[in-house]
Amino acid sequence: MGCCEDGGDMDRTVAKALGIPVEEYCQALLKGRVTVERFERGDVIDGVTLLFPRAVFRYQGRWTPMDLEK
Repeated sequence: MGCCEDGGDMDRTVAKALGIPVEEYCQALLKGRVTVERFERGDVIDGVTLLFPRAVFRYQGRWTPMDLEK
């Protein structure tokens, strides 16, 4: 299954936060050039305890966190 500029809500949200077109983000994701680091509820980051799981998306020196509600 491919991804295009009509990607899902999460694809559009992450691409916008990274400041890149959705199509570029999706292609990079499919080719393994986007890395995702996941943190779980209760993990402590910079002295703050997370209330929700969080994913950090990294691509070409850019990064954006996204809290995951479920």
